[in-house]
Amino acid sequence: MPTIAESGLPGYEVNGWYGLLAPARTSGPIVNQLNAEIQEGLQSPELQEKLSALGVEAAGSTPAEFEKLIKTDALKWQQLIKRLKITME
Repeated sequence: MPTIAESGLPGYEVNGWYGLLAPARTSGPIVNQLNAEIQEGLQSPELQEKLSALGVEAAGSTPAEFEKLIKTDALKWQQLIKRLKITME
């Protein structure tokens, strides 16, 4: 079976992800504290085992890295939607 690139879609990549967001204007120290606690939790062998059983790879990041991921993905999908003229019915 050919790969997606071999089928005529080079550079095609879709990754699903999960993340936690805080309300707008949450203070930086609170966001950083939440992030630190989440990063610590992601290191838990029990959580890693449960996620692995679901086929999920836990990969934490900083708030700035997550913001960049959200913006990059939003732009990618926005461009695709415009190019394909996708509309809601």
